[in-house]
Amino acid sequence: MKKVFSALLIALLALAISASAALAANVIQSPQSLRVDGKTVECDKYNIDGSNYFKLRDIAYLLDGSGSQFSVDWDAAANAVSIVKGAVYTPDGSELDVSGGDKSSTAVVSSQTVTIDGKAVSGISVYNIGGNNYFKLRDLGSALGFGVDYDSAANTAIISSAQAQKTLIKSVTVYTVDFETKEWEESEKTEYAYENGYPVTMTTTWPGSDEPFVKTFAYTFANGVPVSLSRYDGETKEYDAEYVNGKLSQLSYAFSGVEGSRHLIYIYGNDDEYFTTVLHTSHVGVPGEPDEPSYNAEEIDEIIVTAAGGVLQKTVNHGLYTNWMDGEDRDWLRFNGTYTANYDKDGVLASTSTVFRDDQIPTDYLFETSRDNGRVTQVIRRSRPQDSDQITDEAKIVFEYTDISVDAGRYSRMINAHIIEEGNSFYIYNWY
Repeated sequence: MKKVFSALLIALLALAISASAALAANVIQSPQSLRVDGKTVECDKYNIDGSNYFKLRDIAYLLDGSGSQFSVDWDAAANAVSIVKGAVYTPDGSELDVSGGDKSSTAVVSSQTVTIDGKAVSGISVYNIGGNNYFKLRDLGSALGFGVDYDSAANTAIISSAQAQKTLIKSVTVYTVDFETKEWEESEKTEYAYENGYPVTMTTTWPGSDEPFVKTFAYTFANGVPVSLSRYDGETKEYDAEYVNGKLSQLSYAFSGVEGSRHLIYIYGNDDEYFTTVLHTSHVGVPGEPDEPSYNAEEIDEIIVTAAGGVLQKTVNHGLYTNWMDGEDRDWLRFNGTYTANYDKDGVLASTSTVFRDDQIPTDYLFETSRDNGRVTQVIRRSRPQDSDQITDEAKIVFEYTDISVDAGRYSRMINAHIIEEGNSFYIYNWY
């Protein structure tokens, strides 16, 4: 009888040991913050035996569009979590949900298999907490190729995605909504050809039109960066540009068929990454009438720039202007509006807003961006008057790419120039 009891006791002890092994020895909600590519985010996280564990879908969502993006799927038949590196992640609505409270008491070692690119992997610590898989962050980073670090001073876990190669655009196709069908239809397509990493032609076509619109670019270079540029609309010169250390310094326009000119001078700050002041002067005379008074204009654009790592985070544009005829006094006036643009972690426009000094109702713009392997593939631009909740789809912009590499700052300026159009009050930076 004693032998039977001893055997039963041993079996029960074995089961208890097995169960305790399945449970984490110490599980608490992690007090640490999380920073992904420089941006602090809120999400569920647990500290298990001294290591940080994060929900797999949260990490996939946060890295989507980066060089470390991956997809997540569930194979019920195989009881397996399937991860595909480089694939676009499809959200299921559970991402970054922190409303569920502390579920640390439910933590058990996950029984599910994990596959990466179709192959079962081992050596990754995974716990099931509240019905979701939480992965040890350093294991996941090692398996999928993103960086993991810890800022002890800020008590913050840090994720750094692999930097996907940025390249110059090959074509940009713009779609607008058909008034009757409410479907997207192509409105124009612009294609670029390059030499030395800078455009030589920009060709725009429209559906139903046989006549392309071609602009040409004639650069001079020194040490691989531009020194000067002349841009032509067909046979007509639009402007001449001068550069200092590869940065745009001056633009000079000549008005076709009119006696006049326009000059812009760019002044840089922010370690010369972005100009912070633009001075404009314009003069228009009456052709063949030298004694007639000429029209004159001057403008000062001031841009408050917030940037990091060569990419924009926020810009605020305001300034002064004056218009006068020869012989008249000049009265300087403030811009009617202050124009603010916010950018995502890649320096691509996320939203714009305006504050007017009068009773005019401003319109905000919102940008929904899709990415593949770190590059923007599509942007939907939407508008919303500030006195209304109505949001209107304005344009869908689709990008195709060359294999010509470009740095992150110039890449974001190139994308922004196409999704909100160059030279407007929100965004005035050139990429060429």
